[in-house]
Amino acid sequence: MFADRFTPDARMTFVGVPAGPYTGRDAIAAAYELQPPTETLEAIRIETDGNTDVVEFVWASGGSGTMRLEWNAGRVAMLEVVFGG
Repeated sequence: MFADRFTPDARMTFVGVPAGPYTGRDAIAAAYELQPPTETLEAIRIETDGNTDVVEFVWASGGSGTMRLEWNAGRVAMLEVVFGG
């Protein structure tokens, strides 16, 4: 399950779309169950600095964005998705 990859107290936020923020694995799971992604994306660039990854992506249908992930013990502690570009 998607949300299993998050820490119990993780936070997921979106910039550029009316969704979230979601705090906690259960809230993240509920959000994805209610409104799952409808298309795929391709990572085009990844930068890593310590426990943080910044991923630039493009959607299959066009458009782009970035995801910032902060990791804790192999799980996502924070995910911020920025749409646009």
